[in-house]
Amino acid sequence: MGPILLCVIFVAGVYLMITFYLHVSDYLESNTALRHIPSPGNLPFVGLSWQWSRIAPENRFKWFNELCYSFKRGIIVTWFGLHPIVNVRKPDQIKTVLKSYCFVQKSQKYKLLRPWLGKGLLISNAHDRSKPFECEICHKSFGYKSVLDRHMNALHNRSKPFECNICRKSFGRKYVLQNHVNTVHDHIKPFEYEYSEWHRSLISRTFHQSRNDDFIEIIQKKVTILLEQIQLEINKNVKEPIDILHLMSKYSLDVVCENVLGVDLDCQRVPFNPYVEALQKLCNVSIDRYYEFLMKWDYLFYKTAKGRELMTAIDIVREFTEEIIKQRISLRKNTEEKPKCKSFLDALLDVYEEFKYESTVTIEQIREELDAYIFSAYSATSAAISWALFALGNAQKAQARVSAEMREAAESTSSKPASIRQLLDLKYLDRVAKEVLRLYPSVPTVGRCLEKDLVLDFYFIPKGTQVDLHVYQLHHDPDVWDDPERFEPDRFLPENCNVRHSHAYAPFADGPRACLGRDQALLEMKLVLSALLAKWRVYSCLRPAEMKLRADFNLRPADDKISIIKEEPNDMCYNENDDGEIEDETSETKNLQYLRCLQENTLLEHLGSHDDRMTAVRH
Repeated sequence: MGPILLCVIFVAGVYLMITFYLHVSDYLESNTALRHIPSPGNLPFVGLSWQWSRIAPENRFKWFNELCYSFKRGIIVTWFGLHPIVNVRKPDQIKTVLKSYCFVQKSQKYKLLRPWLGKGLLISNAHDRSKPFECEICHKSFGYKSVLDRHMNALHNRSKPFECNICRKSFGRKYVLQNHVNTVHDHIKPFEYEYSEWHRSLISRTFHQSRNDDFIEIIQKKVTILLEQIQLEINKNVKEPIDILHLMSKYSLDVVCENVLGVDLDCQRVPFNPYVEALQKLCNVSIDRYYEFLMKWDYLFYKTAKGRELMTAIDIVREFTEEIIKQRISLRKNTEEKPKCKSFLDALLDVYEEFKYESTVTIEQIREELDAYIFSAYSATSAAISWALFALGNAQKAQARVSAEMREAAESTSSKPASIRQLLDLKYLDRVAKEVLRLYPSVPTVGRCLEKDLVLDFYFIPKGTQVDLHVYQLHHDPDVWDDPERFEPDRFLPENCNVRHSHAYAPFADGPRACLGRDQALLEMKLVLSALLAKWRVYSCLRPAEMKLRADFNLRPADDKISIIKEEPNDMCYNENDDGEIEDETSETKNLQYLRCLQENTLLEHLGSHDDRMTAVRH
């Protein structure tokens, strides 16, 4: 054995020993700091990993929820290997973390997405850690006291007649407005504005209410194709179940690609598209990696076949997105004609062109934001709509009330067609959508890595600790909700919301990192449900208690399937009688009237009669 090889072995051994020592030191320090927080009995250096590995994957979500519910204070520390996680579920605890500007750094699991999404807003961190001056009102931190003073004058002045023409914020005095312009909109970014916070203020401008009309137009076109695809699946074999989650995934990707990129990929009808295949591969591999402990190490993961597949898919997606951006920039330079439907890319390019001479927004950042938007909207939307059909299939009275409300909307517009806006103004349908997101929140857990020490319910949590905010557990906590497993949309009547904790319901998080697309998500959910429930009635043979769930980046069925099957038509409508029970009615006139209203608004141009009915079966 040569001297060079001996030196290599010696250096490698020293490196491993130092790495092991640092990890063990961090573990012992964290274990001492978190010892006072309730714990389920974690084994030294192992934690709950041994129990976790012995539980079937489809049962892990339920097992962990039951474990957390056994601790009534709503806070518990769990260890997986050498890494602690503080889990919380009570409204006050969640509010403390979400509303603070000091706890906006995403948890470690989002690093798995960084090779794909880069520094996009979804996974980026918002603050520098060396900011000793904190605002007592909003708890933002700053590097210099003079900057904190300007912040106090600008953002916490009560009389604000002067408005910024760029971001539309209002201020009490003109010199304060000028300080704001010099501070926020100057190309030399001051200490209080890191990349993410700065970028978020620009990205939020693209989610303007005026874009909803373009968004609705895209949904109108794509939901018609969705109904055709469902009918085609039914026609193949009436008795064969249909994977509605699979169809919803294609529909969702179809909508998000046109809404974000301004490109019609026709994902629902085109059997193969390299970009679509690569995008689905990215999502699937990222989720698989989330569940494989050893695959979370980058060095090991990228040596495997899945790691190489991921990098190949990333190259395809990036190349496609960057080409679309370049084509759109070139088109905007060569023509003054504005696109009929303005995409998210167009809105971002408006921001880019406004600030490009100050080097604030780059093409790479635009590409990262597009990829982040597509990832977050694609899987979350398809899952939310599929969960809504599953929930309504188990709640026939609620489904009947939705149908009755749709018919009433049609009757109220007897002299003229009902507008999409009128059809969307269905109060009960809105409550149904919110109740679905309570039972099945698209993001079941929000992870944060503390940027400073935190005291939560008299428990001290040191800086650098990962805190998981369990939205699913919050929404199913019997101390917060009466009979939480029951589907009851009237929980969201104004009189019920007023007496409930402000953070008892948090499907879109809250505070400085709340979901920017929450309004569009609810809008799309209600539009698609209106279309489907106008054509079919949905039943479910699988009860909610029988459903096995898994939670990665989104909440999904354990087997990743929600299937439907066509039932023989019985020409019956369903209404509730005075006792709240379902009674049958042979007339279809009111349902068909509602369909005509939708057709005249170009939402459902190819709808048939109300004869077709569907039944959700075992997943």
